[in-house]
Amino acid sequence: MTTTSGHPIRSTPITIDHRTYENFLFNRIDDPDQVTDLWDAVPDERERMLDLMRALIAEEGAPPEQLERLGLS
Repeated sequence: MTTTSGHPIRSTPITIDHRTYENFLFNRIDDPDQVTDLWDAVPDERERMLDLMRALIAEEGAPPEQLERLGLS
């Protein structure tokens, strides 16, 4: 399914309790049903994704305290 702009609509096939601070990392290509959580299993990939997120946040001009609020500092 795609939006009118042609971008795919992402869904989360797992149920996440929104009150938790638990982190998840899935390979959506190899594991589209999000069965295997890679957060603890593949620390190098976790750090790569966190570095990408930090870079994107900085690129958008967010203040440094935003990284702290998100637990990314």
